[in-house]
Amino acid sequence: MAAFEEFPDPDVILPRKRRSITINRPAFTELDFQEIHKENVKETKSLRTRFTKFLGKHKCSTKSAKACFFTLFPIFVWLPAYDVKRDLLGDFASGLTVGIMRLPQGMAYGLLATLAPVYGLYTVFFPALLYAMMGTSRHLSVGSFAVVSIMTAAAVDRVVEETRPAEGPYNEGLERAKIAASLAFLVGIFQLGLGVLRLGFVSTYLAEPLVRGFTTGAAFHVFNSQFKYLFGIEVTRYNGPFAIYKTFFFLFANLALTNVTELIIALVNLVALVTVKELQDKYKEKIKYPIPLELLAIILTTMVSHFASLEKKYGANVVGDIPTGLPTPELPSFSHMDSLITDAIIISIVTFSVSVSMGYIFAKRNNYEIDANQELVALGSMSVFGCFFVCYPAASSLSRSLLQEISGGKTQLASLFSCIFILFVLLFMGPLFYSLPKSCLAAIVVVALRGMFRQFRDIKVLWKYSKIDCMIWVVTWFSTMSLGVDYGLGVGVVFAIMTVIIRTQKPYCCLMGRIPGTDIYRDLSYYQSAKQIPGVMIFRMHSPLYYANADYVKASLYSKSQLNPVKILMARAKVESKKRKAERRTEKAEVRRRKKAGKKHTRLDEEEMSAMNVSDTTNHHLREDAIEVIDDNRNSNNRLGNGDHLSLEMAAEDKTHSLVLDLGSVSFLDTVGISALKSIIADYEKIGITVVMAHCKENVREMLLGSGFMEQVGLDRMFVTLHDAILQTANDQDVEDMREQNAWEHIPGGGGGDAACEIMAI
Repeated sequence: MAAFEEFPDPDVILPRKRRSITINRPAFTELDFQEIHKENVKETKSLRTRFTKFLGKHKCSTKSAKACFFTLFPIFVWLPAYDVKRDLLGDFASGLTVGIMRLPQGMAYGLLATLAPVYGLYTVFFPALLYAMMGTSRHLSVGSFAVVSIMTAAAVDRVVEETRPAEGPYNEGLERAKIAASLAFLVGIFQLGLGVLRLGFVSTYLAEPLVRGFTTGAAFHVFNSQFKYLFGIEVTRYNGPFAIYKTFFFLFANLALTNVTELIIALVNLVALVTVKELQDKYKEKIKYPIPLELLAIILTTMVSHFASLEKKYGANVVGDIPTGLPTPELPSFSHMDSLITDAIIISIVTFSVSVSMGYIFAKRNNYEIDANQELVALGSMSVFGCFFVCYPAASSLSRSLLQEISGGKTQLASLFSCIFILFVLLFMGPLFYSLPKSCLAAIVVVALRGMFRQFRDIKVLWKYSKIDCMIWVVTWFSTMSLGVDYGLGVGVVFAIMTVIIRTQKPYCCLMGRIPGTDIYRDLSYYQSAKQIPGVMIFRMHSPLYYANADYVKASLYSKSQLNPVKILMARAKVESKKRKAERRTEKAEVRRRKKAGKKHTRLDEEEMSAMNVSDTTNHHLREDAIEVIDDNRNSNNRLGNGDHLSLEMAAEDKTHSLVLDLGSVSFLDTVGISALKSIIADYEKIGITVVMAHCKENVREMLLGSGFMEQVGLDRMFVTLHDAILQTANDQDVEDMREQNAWEHIPGGGGGDAACEIMAI
């Protein structure tokens, strides 16, 4: 029954008219509820049946082969339905714009990977071709990426140092390219394996604070790697933990060796790019199409370098020969793959996590969906395909992907248009960039890091909303910067997992009370209006109950309820022991009295008085001991006892007879958690307190039933809701006490009778 009623208090922010609720039903245990409302019977299928069904679902047929083909190549799904009039112009403009950006970034990031710039151009071309056909995101622009480039450089440097011959001819540039291609092959194979096994969910273990902290830390390594081009100094390359600090010290110690020409080129490009980009960001609403600043910087700097002969006259380090045409496909080298497995695993996870994270953002913004497992297959396939053309590991670029979206791109056809532009450059324009100074490319890389360095703003936001997430960000950033990108990512993942374990290891626990006039129960420490029900203690834990937190939950229950069964039993045993000693002393005094019965009357009186003094003294000590134990357990609330008084001398006033465990927030439990529940029930039963459970989730209830727990402790201990448990456990005297406290109104049936439940929340 529902009715509207005027709300009397105008200061309370609620609708002036609100509904009232009246419910009249029995108070259910889970057993009663299941008998009346039958559960759906879950069909248990044998392994053979499941396997047969799987084979039937995936049997080879024309239909299944066609479905598999369209799943692997989504382009053949959306291309036939492509709206030429609506999308073609936007895709073409976006593709040309992104292609112009691919050119300088490809060359710069190729240099960042310690390879010749032309390999960066290969990486922004070949992988993008395959991703356009296999990817499910419409806006990701794949190819070279700063973080992956620096991770590739670290792996290539290490293997080169391990395999460099002591003497004889050695083409280091070609060897580096082969090692990078082998790394791309391993990355692709690992991602393909994850995709085939449908393990796309692994990206969920790299939370956004972790990924952003990692990329910010990696940005420092990217910046660090560009010093030798910015200053024109041959910087010694350091590997391993704290390499970035060693590089800084080396640079400061050798600043006198700076090539002034290269420093000026870098500074001019830095100032120009940053200034124009800031103005472009400020007036982005008025600028319809982004200005290709990087391309303009490359063209102008190349022209100045060529006509001023900066290489010959001032020793400027230039790009040099860029071969025209496409590379001949060849198998990657397998001789170094055993040394690259760890790097490949880390890079594959990073590229997938970054790409899928951005893919989800664009998909949500433009109202479509992506498939994480198909993304794994697409990323893996493009890396394997690219390695045959001497490409290093590729990933999606945030800056290019954003540009592809804001410049009007609607589908991956935009990526194909940008690839056509890069193909034109590779076939005809390579020699034109011979005089391009590497310091110009280094300036482009440094400016591209602006977005990553701006991620430091995350710290303020995260600290405000979640200090643990903020710690994950800071720890991952600092470890990545200090220990390197490989160790840093591992430290970040381990730390993030540890925070989850710690949060569940020491969960929030509380005592609950009822809001007067309702069936609503809230944390007593949060709500002043919440009242504890006399005789009934309500305890709630906000976490799973498993091996890591079972002991903590028990200790928290004993502490918050101030009813520690172990200490109470010890106190009882101590009191009983002293009682027995006192009784024995009294008996001995009585025996002595009888033996001396024939003596003088005055002597008899003295003996009797002595015995009485002994008894009084003993009782006095008993009271002191009992009070001492009680005080240790009561703290400030003077709580210890239960319905069974410890002794007449202790005069316990506590009337707690029931404990309700609210399991509504327990998402799962294990065998250790079940053992903890058994222990709690057994311990409290020993001191006369009945323990019941309420609001169990289905999977928790099935676990308790399947383990035989309910048969051991009794099926009548589990209630459908917390209110059902309260109504069933509260006795008539509790109800009278609540009515006297004006806290049980509007809930008739709260005690006694057949436990009918009528709720009116007005």
